[in-house]
Amino acid sequence: MSGTIATVAFAVAGQSYMSFAYGQIIAALISTAMAIGLAPHHARVRVGFDNWRDVHRFSINVLATLGISRVFSRLQDMALGRLLGLAALGLYSRSGNIFSMLWDSVFLVICRIMFVDFAAGIRAGLPIGPRYQNALALFTALMWPTFLGLGVLSGPFVLLIYGAKWVSIAMCLSILCVVGVFNTAIAMAWDLFIIADETGRQARFEFVRSIVGFVVFSAACFISIEAAAMAKVIDAIFACVLYMPHIRRITDSQYRDMFAIYLRSGIATSVAIAPAIIVMAWHGWAATTPLVPIVLAVGIGIALWGIALRLLKHPLFFEIKSALTPVLARVTG
Repeated sequence: MSGTIATVAFAVAGQSYMSFAYGQIIAALISTAMAIGLAPHHARVRVGFDNWRDVHRFSINVLATLGISRVFSRLQDMALGRLLGLAALGLYSRSGNIFSMLWDSVFLVICRIMFVDFAAGIRAGLPIGPRYQNALALFTALMWPTFLGLGVLSGPFVLLIYGAKWVSIAMCLSILCVVGVFNTAIAMAWDLFIIADETGRQARFEFVRSIVGFVVFSAACFISIEAAAMAKVIDAIFACVLYMPHIRRITDSQYRDMFAIYLRSGIATSVAIAPAIIVMAWHGWAATTPLVPIVLAVGIGIALWGIALRLLKHPLFFEIKSALTPVLARVTG
């Protein structure tokens, strides 16, 4: 938020394209100041070379992992723009931005909180398996209905937020929401590799994944932006195949444990999105579906989702109950 406010302020002041850069610097400074203020005992300004080899290795591996992913992401954009044109790139980028906004604003924020909890458990000598399985159950039960619900309602959502000129990106957005489902199924895979001190293996995996993803995506760009979005689904499935055995190894989990988590979250998700599917199917999946039945369907879906979580004794139900109990106690006096 601070970066956005600063960017707008600099733009109003006439700083043109540099406004974004200035805004990012200010956001980084404020974030650093807040982090130091919240945990001053972790702030150290003394320069030292203790364990410099380990620090150097970790930094290079993480930089390589992030760098590889981002470079190939930009190459994919270049391929799409070259093969399908700049207009298609603009449409695809808009749908990708909507997906990224949901992914970054909700999923990654929760991941950062869970990472701290995992690290604390590791330092205390606690097994990571139960903690990860509980986190995976929470992620899937929360994010699967969110992604698939947005996928089902992508047409009306795009029409409401961006207008009729952008309705053509609805199908692309729906496909990208499926990507979110597969990515959530291997939630915190990167974090697990960092905790297990296997960043070198992670960098190699990302290199292989990026090459495969780029080849598939480039081939799909010869068809359409919807095919390009479907290529991202293939990439997400490949990531599941690549990472799942190592997630199981690091967390000491069994396939039956993972399947049980996916099954319960899948049931809750199906119940949650069913009303929206019925409403959209009744109106022929039109982007112009009336808003009132959509709102009712979403409300009913949330209620059914909550009931399903309770009947399934899902961990997310007890987390929500634990969070709401103090609030309800204060309200009721």
